[in-house]
This record gives sequence, structure tokens and C-alpha cells, in this order.
Amino acid sequence: MSVDTLTRAAGIGRNSYFTKLRGERCFNTEEIDAIANALGLDPFIILTKAANPSEDMDDLIHRMLADPERYHLAANFDEFKENERESDDFGA
Repeated sequence: MSVDTLTRAAGIGRNSYFTKLRGERCFNTEEIDAIANALGLDPFIILTKAANPSEDMDDLIHRMLADPERYHLAANFDEFKENERESDDFGA
């Protein structure tokens, strides 16, 4: 996905996006959520990456796409499926 497509889908101006990427301003939680939704990700993935910047983003994206359930990609997230899995683990 191109930056232009991402910023349009997230409703964030291109200049604002790059200003925030450079660390001159901060992303707010609504913007993080909008970016995650545009990418089909759980916002937690973005927050985790921000907290652990040593990891290569391209590598992370490839691993997430290879194993979407592990990374709880939004398109694959189903809270009822998760609840069923937990109850199966405990024999309920």
C-alpha cells in the first residue's frame, strides 16, 4: 500500500503523517486506530512496534501476513472464536 493510499484511507494529511513519522509531533490514539484499520491490523501491533523500534518493520509485516492469527490481524479477529479457544484450553 502506498503512503498516499494509506493516508487517504486513514483520513490523515500526508504532511501531517510525515511530520509525525519524523517524531516532530505525536500520533494520537484515533490516528493510530485509523492507520491500523486502513492496514487491516489490530492497533496493538502498531503500539507494540512503537515500543520496540529495533525490529525491522518490513520483517514484522511479512511475519504478520504469514501467521495472521498469532498477530491478531483485524480481518481475522473474532472475539467469540478467542473465547471458544480459551474455554477449550480449560476443558469448559
